[in-house]
Amino acid sequence: MRRAAALAALVAAAWTLAGCGSQAHQPRKTASALEPEVADASVLLRESRAAAYAASSVRVTGSINSRRGPITVDVEIVANRGGTGHVVLNGHPLEVTVVDGHTYLRAGARLYREAGAGQVPRLANRWIELPAHSPSTARLASLTSLQNLLGAALSPRGHLYTEGHAMVDGREAIRLRDSANDSALLIEAADPHLPVRLERRGGSGTIGLSAWNAAVHLSPPAGAQTPTTLAGAR
Repeated sequence: MRRAAALAALVAAAWTLAGCGSQAHQPRKTASALEPEVADASVLLRESRAAAYAASSVRVTGSINSRRGPITVDVEIVANRGGTGHVVLNGHPLEVTVVDGHTYLRAGARLYREAGAGQVPRLANRWIELPAHSPSTARLASLTSLQNLLGAALSPRGHLYTEGHAMVDGREAIRLRDSANDSALLIEAADPHLPVRLERRGGSGTIGLSAWNAAVHLSPPAGAQTPTTLAGAR
């Protein structure tokens, strides 16, 4: 399951859009030049964090251009339980479900071949339950952690300042710009100011946050098997 670990690392990068590319430090404005805007942004971010951390669920959708190619995500996350959805990496789909500490994935033969996995015919297009305590399982499960998502999305690298309004899915939002890397967090203009979009600098990716507190059906995939079980089914 080496490929699962690699996929997990790549998709995890999508959750950190607000801080992506921060090594190329290019501040747009200094905090001293933006004191009122910085103060407003700090209050808005604090209120947005409180509302997001109190949420029961969220849907995460969007795409980002990573060093290893484009990543597209569509995942529903349930607080303290897990999540379910799919990731497309360089055109190759991977489905992921995490339920109460159990992690499952399903991928096609081509993705397994590129990962160098054995028993491709047995693994391909089947739901596989990963070993509970393996590093790849932990990384994959972290993608469906609401706490991990919010920790990355709502932790700016530099000073945040307000930068006008925008419409997101028909609703007014306030853009909070990060001075350290030019990324942006958009939050609802209306209370409770829930996050609605992350924008990577340079237009190289966006992640939408929607369906906050919606009911999400989360259950283990039917017919899931372990790699050990499949190996023994000769």
